[in-house]
Amino acid sequence: MEKEIGKLYVTDDYDKFELIIGNRSVDKKHVKKLEQAVKSHRSRNGNSESPHNPCFVIAIDKNMVVIDGQHRLKASQNLNAFIGYYVIPNQTLGDIQSRQMVQRGWRLTDWLYSHVARGTLGYYQFNEFAKEALAKGIKLTSVLHLVTKEQHIKAVRLFKSGEFQVPNGYIQPRKHLEMLYQLKPYLGFYGNEKFVKAILPYFEHESFDLDYFLYCLKQVAGNYTLPQFRCSHSARENQEQLETLYNTVRKSEKKKAIYFDILPKARQRKW
Repeated sequence: MEKEIGKLYVTDDYDKFELIIGNRSVDKKHVKKLEQAVKSHRSRNGNSESPHNPCFVIAIDKNMVVIDGQHRLKASQNLNAFIGYYVIPNQTLGDIQSRQMVQRGWRLTDWLYSHVARGTLGYYQFNEFAKEALAKGIKLTSVLHLVTKEQHIKAVRLFKSGEFQVPNGYIQPRKHLEMLYQLKPYLGFYGNEKFVKAILPYFEHESFDLDYFLYCLKQVAGNYTLPQFRCSHSARENQEQLETLYNTVRKSEKKKAIYFDILPKARQRKW
């Protein structure tokens, strides 16, 4: 049995469409890939197709709001091509998010953009802080850990849900951000989430001296007789490396080792 459930329309009037507030931002790289796919298709077919044939098809609601296909719409517009569209009534933002996560998963930046656009409490302030951190080379997942100190899965789940909060404000995260940025000349992975997770407890430890740690990093630069710091996928291993570097330099200067009581006893090295 066949049944008509909607009519396909074709147009080159892009002004009639609107993007839904709270949808993810348009990814320029993805748009570029779509454009290239169309150009390759046209090249293989010798540009023999009718100019009225749509490059892509999108779905809209009864108010001309795009509910599926904002990247296809942008690619068609850049190509000055016709776009096909059909109407699906009674769609919500949740329906769109569910469908898009199957097609091409939402990234953390998409969720951030969505919550900021919808005015979700707390996300505007986080976005302003994230801009500062991203400008300093800190990844968004690391920024999330800077302000929550939660396990990655729990922090991301809260962030997506709209219930994310920073109850203690951004004074300490900004302090830690500046401390991280001072490591940039010596550690190219200073913005990596596993490294950020590893070093934050030391930033808060009364015995940790950032100036001395920077001095240690200067000492090992190019000196392969001293332990080199290489970013690990394990926060614990990064902490072991940090303490090894810190205390190896202290030992070479005949200074007493410092035990921070951050690593489990079984993983603490005896100096």
